[in-house]
Amino acid sequence: MKRSFRYEATGSVAHTRISPLMPADWIDNDSTDSKDGNANTAAMEDKTPPDFLWENAARRESKDYRDTVSVYSHLPNGLNILDSKWVLGRIFNERREDDSELLATLETHCFRGPDGFQAFGDKVGLWKNQREESESARTGSNLVDILEDAVTTTDAVEPNNLWVVKDAQANGAGGIWVVGPSNATAFGKDDKKMFPDHKYVAQKYVWPPVLFGGRKCHVRVYGLLTSDGRAFVHHRAFLHVANDPFTTTSNTEQTMATGRDKEAFEESVHITNCCANSHDDSKFAGEILADFETSATTERDGQTVIPLAQYFPSVQACVAGLAKRVFPFLQGGQANHGFEYLGMDFILAHDDKTDTPLAYLLEINAPPSQDTATGLPHAENLHDDVIRDLMSLWVFPNVPNTIAVEQPGGWRCVYEDNASGEGFTAQSSGAQQHEQQLIIPSKAAIINKIRWAIFERKTAKKEQTSCNVEEPKPNEGTKGQSQMIAEFARSQFPYFLSSATDDSVEQSKERIFFENAGGSQVAQVVIDSITASLSFRHRKVVGSRTKQAARETFQRLLGARPIDPIVLGSNASSLLSSLADLYVQLGLLKENDEVVISSENHLANVQPWECAAQSVGATIRWWTPVGCAQETLSSSSSKLEDLLNANTRIVALPHASNVLGQIRDIEGLTRRIKQKTLGRAHVVVDGVAASPHVFANVNQLQADWYVVSAHKLFGPHVGGLYGRKDGAATEILEASGATSEDSASALYPLLEKGTVNYEGCAGIVGLGQYIESLACCSRKIGHGNRRNRQSLQDAGEPSQRSSTIPNILKPSLTIANATEGYTSIRIVEEPLAEALLAGLRQFPKVKIIEGNENKFESVMRLPIVSWLHADIPVDIICNLCDKSGISCRVSSFLCTQMLADGFGFDIKKGMLRVSLAHYNTLDEVHCLFECLKKIPGFV
Repeated sequence: MKRSFRYEATGSVAHTRISPLMPADWIDNDSTDSKDGNANTAAMEDKTPPDFLWENAARRESKDYRDTVSVYSHLPNGLNILDSKWVLGRIFNERREDDSELLATLETHCFRGPDGFQAFGDKVGLWKNQREESESARTGSNLVDILEDAVTTTDAVEPNNLWVVKDAQANGAGGIWVVGPSNATAFGKDDKKMFPDHKYVAQKYVWPPVLFGGRKCHVRVYGLLTSDGRAFVHHRAFLHVANDPFTTTSNTEQTMATGRDKEAFEESVHITNCCANSHDDSKFAGEILADFETSATTERDGQTVIPLAQYFPSVQACVAGLAKRVFPFLQGGQANHGFEYLGMDFILAHDDKTDTPLAYLLEINAPPSQDTATGLPHAENLHDDVIRDLMSLWVFPNVPNTIAVEQPGGWRCVYEDNASGEGFTAQSSGAQQHEQQLIIPSKAAIINKIRWAIFERKTAKKEQTSCNVEEPKPNEGTKGQSQMIAEFARSQFPYFLSSATDDSVEQSKERIFFENAGGSQVAQVVIDSITASLSFRHRKVVGSRTKQAARETFQRLLGARPIDPIVLGSNASSLLSSLADLYVQLGLLKENDEVVISSENHLANVQPWECAAQSVGATIRWWTPVGCAQETLSSSSSKLEDLLNANTRIVALPHASNVLGQIRDIEGLTRRIKQKTLGRAHVVVDGVAASPHVFANVNQLQADWYVVSAHKLFGPHVGGLYGRKDGAATEILEASGATSEDSASALYPLLEKGTVNYEGCAGIVGLGQYIESLACCSRKIGHGNRRNRQSLQDAGEPSQRSSTIPNILKPSLTIANATEGYTSIRIVEEPLAEALLAGLRQFPKVKIIEGNENKFESVMRLPIVSWLHADIPVDIICNLCDKSGISCRVSSFLCTQMLADGFGFDIKKGMLRVSLAHYNTLDEVHCLFECLKKIPGFV
């Protein structure tokens, strides 16, 4: 029986381009009625994985099979390397001995934000207006025009210190500026141009450029990198031209009228991108056909084809230089025959002094857009030719059981690296322990990212040394936003302002605190607020008013409405226990009811519901979304919908597991639960692990209950339980005899046992002030500049009001400030989480305890990582870290037995957890890795 071959091309433009080029007998996996060409979720789950997968960008739906398809449209880490102008600037920063003389490189500088631009300008003398002193030396140049012989353009003089500044991540028309001495100062002061800590590159203006009909132009070249270490260039290309005639001299009349210097500002003269020129139909030339294998003008599809044969040697040298520089960071794509399809933009130059045709690489799009700027037949046909040849060269020959052989078509091999084709390997186990196996592409991508991070770090240090730039001191220089926020945060915690006192550590050595998930450090403003309360105890006045202020602070910290009750208690465990008991007491949980509990839960959100269910005879069902838990019992399933029905009364979920560190889509889960149970089920969310890292926004989540513990949120030992007024909270009030019109405060006597901790409540108000100070800090960083920035120590102005009684009686935090404060936290923690995970994954013997982050509704990764070592007991590792001044912890962290069984670890021995917060730093993470590397047998 003849085998059926399948393909999948995602995205409407790519699907429209690829599908007509595939063999008629191949099955389109994405053939649906949807306009965007993508299959729906159900179809994705049911269909057979494709043999060939084309994705412009990786999608979560393909994660389970993209490593095992026969051919995939990306190399491991390819998008991060090839689609970044920053990377391009880094890798071509220096010439190599084996580089061809025809490799033309542009002087390029990489920098971050406005501060970095200032440093770049200082380095290249951009602020020194040298126009007057050098004007007499600037004479007309002979510029080659492709349509004519060499012509002398009298007003085309070599520009004075002119640069093209680009947003390193942007594509298309935006994020490109021509900057020189005449406009550099104004450009640097324009707050709308550059963002703090964002990456930018500056390229030296190409001189002398080749023109097309008197206008500046660039060539769109199509390239291909394959997992066997080869690089190709297609001989067909496009010319793109600017809208206005080329000149480099100032138009005095225009400058006076508009305030814009044509030399430095006129995009229609200097920028050749189609997106930047297609708005003006009267000038836009569209896509002009060109060919690297013709030396004379020809015609094709009714259009003139521009001959570019003389420039191909330089293009070839450049792509070969690119390949040998990037292949070390793209290893491991052999398992799925990965490739990278490239759209490369070159500026052509022809120096009449050396009579050498050169091509300068400006940027790369990986992959290039599959549509055209004009949609005209000649442009469409060129795109089809290039991709059709790509299929015959690489795709079809690498699909098993096809009879296709490699047919280059218009592709020309310009580089071959045999070593690159070997890929990453890892030792097998068992009978094959001496054989080598390829590492799967997704894991190879992690190694590639680490390799690039090391290269980037070395390059940055080398660049800094060559410039004789000293390491920046606190609050000085060109620090990124995340670093400045972290420094401000550390200044607000006494723990980081004094050296260690542990006898096992040298007094002069500061401890690194990586046990935040067990209990965070406490902000000074919190301590001051507690002190103020203890210094003036008056239960009736200060106590009751502080308690109300704490409720209001919790409401704003969590994004609740003023009508929603906040129950106060000693911690989350006690609050959830009281809540479960109340369901039993009021008859809201009965014998025929069912309780669904997620295996990811902390026992605080498990045991109270188990006890409540057992006391009334209700059924307990387990949702096992992660690990490898058995689903043989009807009471257990990895699919939540299988467990929900009209009898479901309670669904207990974690917003994030304190073991896995993955944020769940509570809003989406709640919506599905309410729909499946016809609104009867009450959703109880444990937000303890999530609340130090993300804004809960409980009003949007729509869950019935949400609980937090402030001692893990930089505050005191006080817990807060949010209840939705028009949800479960109302049912409890009505069951207790209250009416639906009664105030939410009627709920408090039912759940708050004994006297509330008043000084702890004062600390909650102080906690709100600390989160407010983070928002204030972020705003000042965003609005500041290099030469005129207030001290970040003053950014926490709200905290300076905290040590008096009036200020602990009235909360100052707003929901807007809470949102912005948490945004600051995420700015710091996202790179910390990435670095922590990437660093641990470089150790083959480390097993990270985590679920499939896409399949099970994970929407964010927190800097909480639990892990095991294949050979060394984790308690030994933890003790050695402790002796090196690094605080982490080994435990089961009160996880469920089902979670431990699912991941195959001994719940009694536990795992090692490293948990970070926004006051931790990348240097501390690196210290951890250096410590681990020194442990015998760890690597």
